[in-house]
Formats: sequence, structure tokens, C-alpha cells
Amino acid sequence: MVNIIKGGNTTVPAQPVRIAVCHRQQPGAPAVNAYLLLLDARGRVRGDADLVFRSQPQHPSGAARHLGPSEGGGQRADWLEVDLRRLEPSVERVVIAGSADGGTFGAMPGLYVQLTANDAAVVEYRVEDASTETAFVLGELYRRGELWKFRAVGQGYDSGPAGMAADFGIAAAFPDGPPRNAAAGAQSPIAPVGSAAPSAPDPRWPKPIMVSKVRGAVVPGTAAVPALSAAVPASAPGAVALPPVADAHLERSGRGNDILTVETPLPAGPVIIEVAVDGEGDFILYTLNKADREDELLFSTREPALRGRRLVIASGKRALRLKVMSGRAWTVRVLPVTAARPLIDRIETRGAEVLRYDGAPADLRVRYDGGGKRRGHFAVYTARPEPAHRFDHELHVSESGRVKTTFPLTEGPLLVLVETNGSWSAELGGLKEQPSPASAAVPAPAPVQAPAPAPQSVRATATDVLLERSGRGYDVLTVEAPYRCGPLIVEARAGDDGYFVMYTLDRVNEDEELLFNTTQPGFHGRALAVTPADRPLRLKIETDDEWTVRVLPLSAALPLAGRVRGAGPEVLHYTGPVADLAIRYLGEDGSGARGATGWFALWKASPDLADFDDRDLLVNETKVAEATVPLTEGPLLVLVEAEGPWTVEVRGIPQ
Repeated sequence: MVNIIKGGNTTVPAQPVRIAVCHRQQPGAPAVNAYLLLLDARGRVRGDADLVFRSQPQHPSGAARHLGPSEGGGQRADWLEVDLRRLEPSVERVVIAGSADGGTFGAMPGLYVQLTANDAAVVEYRVEDASTETAFVLGELYRRGELWKFRAVGQGYDSGPAGMAADFGIAAAFPDGPPRNAAAGAQSPIAPVGSAAPSAPDPRWPKPIMVSKVRGAVVPGTAAVPALSAAVPASAPGAVALPPVADAHLERSGRGNDILTVETPLPAGPVIIEVAVDGEGDFILYTLNKADREDELLFSTREPALRGRRLVIASGKRALRLKVMSGRAWTVRVLPVTAARPLIDRIETRGAEVLRYDGAPADLRVRYDGGGKRRGHFAVYTARPEPAHRFDHELHVSESGRVKTTFPLTEGPLLVLVETNGSWSAELGGLKEQPSPASAAVPAPAPVQAPAPAPQSVRATATDVLLERSGRGYDVLTVEAPYRCGPLIVEARAGDDGYFVMYTLDRVNEDEELLFNTTQPGFHGRALAVTPADRPLRLKIETDDEWTVRVLPLSAALPLAGRVRGAGPEVLHYTGPVADLAIRYLGEDGSGARGATGWFALWKASPDLADFDDRDLLVNETKVAEATVPLTEGPLLVLVEAEGPWTVEVRGIPQ
């Protein structure tokens, strides 16, 4: 384990990392409430969902969680978890922070933060200089290329959680009430599995974690699992029938709590867990780890009639064991992955499902009814047929409430995993023939799709628009019009809420070039995208808000002659002689005041740009700036990337 001091940093493994914010228990001392804040490249949250804490314990992406407090050995720990591999590309930093419940951090003895991976401590930072602060940033995880690093920050706020919230762009104030189940300043122990409890387990709480490396702190859920009832045969009264299937590894029916064991040796790899439940009450199903403790939560529902399937990765080293907690009639089956439902054209169903896709690259359009009055959650992952771990899944959709969106599927074989309790549909679209090497260079022309009604008009006009599309939420757009290798202009307008992110996609539909990443209300800007030589240009949109996107030829670039003003990203076209370009950037707030911050970058490129890296960076500032840079003889593209107002003026042209 690495011990670091304030300001120090060290590399951490890019995998699930568990974080304990700890201090000694002492009469009258305050307790710490820990938070995670997911920040973009500007150091701001993209929305209030990017705050993870005790009342909002899981990020919509599933990559960050609040695991809850624990006590033991004279220590108190508040636990967090971040899966660095599942964080969205737009998340650049994850801040580890907290507030003091009923006091200041200076009155909190022995405060430290410790990170563990694979049940082993990897780094620890002890806070030595806390005093009157009521909110505190302990550290941060941040990207450095392909690596993740941890930095000990140690920055406090006398202004409390509200002051910290303002610094990171959170609209809602931090909660600063007592911890859950708190009484007289002490945390009540979490009830072990099987103990009498006044209510059913809260399905929002994640699985218990078994970590023993943090100075004697007892982690929630480490109590022994009591013995449960014996296995119930498939013919037990009240059994819920499922359609017959060949080659099931296990099929068991019953009522009440049970532990199921797949006695058939399973190779390492995925299997399908299928359930059917009738009646009223809770139904909860976990996998068990090698210590027979709850591991992965597969189902947690009160739906009166549940039918669903989930994917589980068998270890191959021990028997697969499942724990059922329910007073209802149920049937559970363990099936080979070949039993997955084929995704051929269109599917309408309800509940969690595992689909198998064997086709060519295509788009998948999904709709979710929102789960009724309870505003359910809908998530879609994809994975190869033999994932080695459940975190090998790629997240495409994670939304609460109604969903209508499209995302790309790579070439099969592919597993498509849907996790929800409501009704949904999935339909293939945009299925394309795989081109032969001889025909890959220039695809056949296709008509431009008719534009949907735009929420707002887009300012520029062009008679030969290659694509115009309006929508809401996540989507993937394909420019099917005739094209050649080279640059095009992508113009985007977003609504007043949420964030807006756009990438180009590479040949395997992975994120390639970041075109836009903003939380600016009413965003409007233009960026340059380079069309590849062997396929259409594809654009991925990530947002919860309304948007309009147009793809235009270079002839629509704004002429650079004299003075030009703007307030966001822009593409300019210069055709004059050698000259100077005077630049003034007024900052994100547009005040032009000394010390105002923001971001401004200026590039130049040839109109025949064939690769995004063939640009020359002229200016790169994170504050108010004035500069003069030389322009070579045109024709020339001048690319502005900015957050806030700017002015450029051509000067020094010889008579």
C-alpha cells in the first residue's frame, strides 16, 4: 500500500475501486457523510445525477455507488465504490468528498481515506490539517491518458456543503442531515440477512462488500448467512410454470427462502438465470460468492407477476449458488447462453431479458414505457458471447422514466442485455450489407432522410444539407448521402437542460473524435468532422434534452474577412494572403474581467484535411486572453473551440 501526503498522487488500477472514508469513534465527535462527484473536463458535474451520496446511492451509469456506513474496532467508515472501467468517456475526474455531521472536520479524530482493489489496500491519505471546515474534498481520481491516478487534495470549506456544491456546479444543495438510522450521533448496525426487520430490504442498496483491510472497520453485510430451508422439488405446490427448454443446468420451484446449487460442473463463462414469480410481496435473488455471502443482485422486485432473465458469469472453479429471499411462489432455471432469445427484427416484451444477435452492424431502436407511476429504470448492455466478468458489459442506455433512443450494434455474435421491470420494445434498423474490398471505397448514394421538426431553427443556411435531424436523448446518426474522404461541418443546437456530448464513431462503432462536450444552456455551435474513406460518417449523441443536428459541406463555413464574433465553437474559411489574426477571448461568463476562466482554442487546417490529427494548434487558453497569431495564405480552415464570447480580426494584409 502507498501512503501519500497532501498534494501527492499515485496510479491506481483501472478496475472497481472501493473507498473508505474513516475516522476514530469518540464521544461527541461528528461523523463523516461521504460523497462522490463525477466531473467533466471543465471540473463541473453534468447534472445533479453526478452526485452520489446516501440518499442517491447509485449513479445512472452503474459505475459509482454509495455502499453505506459501518462501525467496528473503534473505527467508523463510510464506503463508496467506483468502477473506473465503466465510467462514461465524458467523466474526467471523480471527487471524493464529505460533510461533517454535527461538527467540524477538525473535531473528527484520525480522519483518513483509503482505496482498495481486489480486497487489498492500494493507497491511503491521512488528513492532518483539518480545522473549522464543515465540508471537505479528500481526494480525486483522474484520467491521465489510459491510466487512472489518485491525488490527495485536502481542501476544506467553512461554508459547508452548499459552498462545495457551488464550486462543482450542483444545482441542489448537498444533504447535511444525520446519517441513515442515526441516533445520538452513532450509526446503528445494519441488520444481517435473515434477521427480523420492520420492512423489506431496500432494493436501492447495492450488494454487501467483503473488505477486511481497513483498520478493523466492519463492512456492511459481513454477518454470516443463516441456514435456510432445504431445496424444494420442481413439483412443489404453488410452482410457477415456465415453457420447457432443453439442456437446463437447473430448474427448481418453491415458495419462501432457499439456496439453490447447480450441481452440474459449469465451465467458466456466462449462463442465463431465468425466473418466474407470482403472488404479492418481495422477490430477491442473489448469486453467492465463495464465502457464501451475497454477491451480485440479480432481481429485487415487488411486481405481482415477474418473468425475466439475467446473465451471470460462472467462475468455473466452484458450483454456482443462488440465494432466493421471497414469500411468493417462484421458479428459477439456469440455462446455457445458447438459450438466449434471438434478436432478428422486432421484439416487444416485459422485464429483464438476454438476447442473442448474429447479424451485421446495425442500429437498435429501443422504447420503454417508463415503468408506470413509479418511474422505473431501463438499461441496455452488450457483451461478447464469452465475457470473463460481469464488468465486461458495455453500457449503452441507462435512463429513468420513458425512453426512446437508438444506439449502434457491432457485428455479431453479440449478447444484448436488457435490465428493467417494465414493458419495452427493440427493433433493428439501418442494417447494412458488408462491403467487399472492391466496393468499400465508394458506397452507393442514398437519399437524405427527411428532417424531423426542429425544436429551434439552426442559424446557418445551406442548399445542399447532407443531413438534418432533430430529436431528444441518446441517438446515432448516419450520413448516407454521397460523400468523399475529407472534412464536413457538423452544426448542433441543444436545449436548455442537461448536457450535450457528440462523438464520431470508428469502424467498430466505438467513440473516436469528441466534437462537442458542453453543459451550456441553449448551446449552438459548429465543429469539423472528417469523413473516412471507406464508410459513412456516423455521429453519436449523448444527452437527455432536445437537439437539432445538421451536417453541411465546407462551402457553408463562415467567411473570415475583417472582424468575426462568436460565442461558441465555429468553423471559419480564410481565402486571403499572408496576414495576422488578432484574437480576444472574454471568458465563459463573457465579462472579459481579469481572472475570468473558460476555455478557448484555435486551430488551422487545410480544406483537404484527411485526418483529424492534421491540424495545427495556434491558441489554447483557460482564461480571458488576447493574442495575435500568423495566418498563412489561403485557402485555409480556422477552427474555434470556445466556451463564451470571442472576437477574431484579420490584420496586416499588404496593400
